[in-house]
Amino acid sequence: MTSLAEAAAGMALVLAFVLLGTARLRTMTVLAAGQAAMVALAIAARHQPIAAAVLFVASAIALPLAILRLPASESDGAAPAPAPRLWIVAVGALLVLLCLPLAASALPFALLLIAMLLIATHRHPAMRVIGLLVMQDGVALAASSAGAALPALVVAVLPLVPALALAAAQARASDERRAP
Repeated sequence: MTSLAEAAAGMALVLAFVLLGTARLRTMTVLAAGQAAMVALAIAARHQPIAAAVLFVASAIALPLAILRLPASESDGAAPAPAPRLWIVAVGALLVLLCLPLAASALPFALLLIAMLLIATHRHPAMRVIGLLVMQDGVALAASSAGAALPALVVAVLPLVPALALAAAQARASDERRAP
């Protein structure tokens, strides 16, 4: 793995930790888009530009824009978390430093675990979509680290499950608006 790929993957992990301490949907969406951009950069640094471009367009641009179109009036349902604090970023940076000397699968695995925690701790459907998007980033990073062939890698970077969850959230929101 090149230094640029390691740095981008590490930054994606730090952004995942910042996501844990964020409760506002708009902020989480922007952070998730930034994380997807970092994962796309890590994949591009591994000389896989087609997969990086697909991931960037789908996960850093298209899905975040669709998430932002969801009604903002719905609340998260959880107690509001404080704004991201410096200690959250510090813990994320420490985890990155601990993961770097390990196998190439340590950073993607950490992203997957943080994504599961995001999904488990937020009740708002759009925030669960963001958790699935973070999980998809971890899968894409793992596939790229494993040196998957281009067809398999492009399938790994397509955010199909987050897109389906987003469609379900949009359908639920439209049903709630139509209900008397």
